[in-house]
Amino acid sequence: MLTKEKLLQLNAGKYRFVIISIALFIMIDVGVLIPNFILSSQIKQDAVGINLAGRQRMLSQRMVKVLLQLEIEQLDNVRLQKILSELQDTTQLFDLTLTAFQHGQFPLSQIPLFLTISNSYHATTLTELKKTVDLFSLTLNAFDKGDTTRGGNGDIVFLPEVATPAARLAVSQAVQIWQPYYTKLQLVLTSSENINKEYLNQAIEYGLANNLILLDLMNQLTTELEYIANHKAATIQLIQIIGIILVAINFIILVFQVLHRLKKRDLALLEAHEHITELNKKLTSENLRMSMELTIASQLQQILLPKDNELENINYLDIANFMRPATEVGGDYYDILQCEQGRVVISIGDVTGHGLESGVFTIMVQAVVRTLLTQQEYNYTRFLESANKVIYDNARRMGSDKCLTFSLLDYQYRHDGNGCLRVVGQHESVILVQNGQLQLIDTIDLGFPIGLIDSVASYVQMFQLVLNPDDVVVLYTDGITEAERISNKGREQYGITRLCQCVQNVWQCTATDIKEAILADVLAFMGSNKQLDDISLIVLKQR
Repeated sequence: MLTKEKLLQLNAGKYRFVIISIALFIMIDVGVLIPNFILSSQIKQDAVGINLAGRQRMLSQRMVKVLLQLEIEQLDNVRLQKILSELQDTTQLFDLTLTAFQHGQFPLSQIPLFLTISNSYHATTLTELKKTVDLFSLTLNAFDKGDTTRGGNGDIVFLPEVATPAARLAVSQAVQIWQPYYTKLQLVLTSSENINKEYLNQAIEYGLANNLILLDLMNQLTTELEYIANHKAATIQLIQIIGIILVAINFIILVFQVLHRLKKRDLALLEAHEHITELNKKLTSENLRMSMELTIASQLQQILLPKDNELENINYLDIANFMRPATEVGGDYYDILQCEQGRVVISIGDVTGHGLESGVFTIMVQAVVRTLLTQQEYNYTRFLESANKVIYDNARRMGSDKCLTFSLLDYQYRHDGNGCLRVVGQHESVILVQNGQLQLIDTIDLGFPIGLIDSVASYVQMFQLVLNPDDVVVLYTDGITEAERISNKGREQYGITRLCQCVQNVWQCTATDIKEAILADVLAFMGSNKQLDDISLIVLKQR
């Protein structure tokens, strides 16, 4: 059977599993994203290193090219100087000789000794060499020690120190070759006006001797950096594959667990359905049994009410009565008994609550009242004390806290055509109309609720009055005065004032008409609102 504890366990397991699954998804995502971010950043940095290592290869070749270009320019400069010097000497000599022929003199001081030619055209090549040397040196130092250099677009970039053994070896060997090379190049670059041919030849000789070695070392560095970047890319791919596999496994486990739990839930629901079906069968059977019992109790209660033919045999009073319980069995009680010598005893009461237990109490009260009247107990102090003891003891025996308000009216016809009415017991106020004047007889001081305490004798008092012809007495339960309706003003009760006004309007009618008028007014007041309490009504009119 699917109990509350079992349902809570199922729900707790479900939520715990969902939380664990979500936590695993988050952990896998974080475990994949963080390495991806770190390795992607490193690959980005490695790409800069690969680019700059490739540039180092180009710079190493460019330096040799510039050195050779300087050598060519220097050789061209020497040949040009000789030709220009010879042309200038010839021109000047011809001009001097011709002047001598004209003027007869030959100034020896004006014969040219040498011709000086500007070497400014070397400046562009030297500037290119200086930039190349500085950029190569700066980048090689960054690879070796971790420092800043200029990137391909001229921006400052940071290169971390190469860490792998192969890269370290290539860089250290390149540094060993570069340091003497750099010194020789600086001698060329720091030449004042004319490039020193000896320094230039030394730089060219060293560059040609180590050019291919330096190129190969830069190739090794580039290859190693590409290998490192490819390895990191492969690591990212491996992490992503592992992440996908873990996500797939987690998803498969999640689906499996969900299906497993759905199966368990289906089995539990099927078990619960079977249990509910069984309970429904039992409840249906129990409801039928209880319905039959309530029907029997209701019928029994109605059977015990006074019959119309009994009331018609009472010559001196016009009597009308009505009862409608709020449920199958009500908690209202009344009885009308004709005794000897023109005596009529009317009793009315209201058991707390309504339903089967209250109905049982009404039957018990009816039995006690009839028994006492059969024994001609007309001392109503003893009468109420005896009735209270029986009801009180039975209530304790049943383990019930029920009690009831109870009033008893003893009517005796007098030979003068009037009637004497004595009232004892505590219940709702008695409505009395005499000579068209309505008054309320408060019963609060005439007794005490029956079955509430073990003795009520000290509370019993009597109220006595004379009924003249056409005088009216109305007895009722609180189901009438507390009848409710819900309107724009909120909850509103019918109340004793409306009841008195209705009685005042129809007191000249017969007892039956008065009863019908009261019920019609109450029902009209309630409208479609539900009846919340039992309704009982007795109308007495002196003939």
